[in-house]
Amino acid sequence: MTFRPVGGGELARMLGVGRARAGQLVRQPDFPPPAAQLSNGSVWNLTDILAWAGARTHARDLDLSVLDDIPELSGDPGRLVGRREVELLIGRSKTQVNRLLEAHDFPQPLARLGAGSVWALPAVQAWAAAAGRELNLDVLEQEQT
Repeated sequence: MTFRPVGGGELARMLGVGRARAGQLVRQPDFPPPAAQLSNGSVWNLTDILAWAGARTHARDLDLSVLDDIPELSGDPGRLVGRREVELLIGRSKTQVNRLLEAHDFPQPLARLGAGSVWALPAVQAWAAAAGRELNLDVLEQEQT
């Protein structure tokens, strides 16, 4: 299994539609569910988007060049977290998290999407364990409700 994250902006550009139309499409019942709902938007797996688009349009109509800078990952990255989720997990301000993100030991994001960076929660958890930091995982459950 491979995973290639696609945010809302990338989805719109890939389909050749505006953000408003992309928003309409993702609310259709046959559209694949997002792999993650982050505070800065939804993230889908490219494979799911391609399967959905293949049933509706020709693959040649998709502009996949918008994804050139987004890596394809092997395997399931696990739960995804965005910038705001990292702030909540760590319990620090935006400025303090900026400093952490610039530190060499903080994990690199899986992808930098138009809506922001995305990390794999297991990588953030491993960083926290190595750094002796506690994460407040309860905030992720509160964010989903």
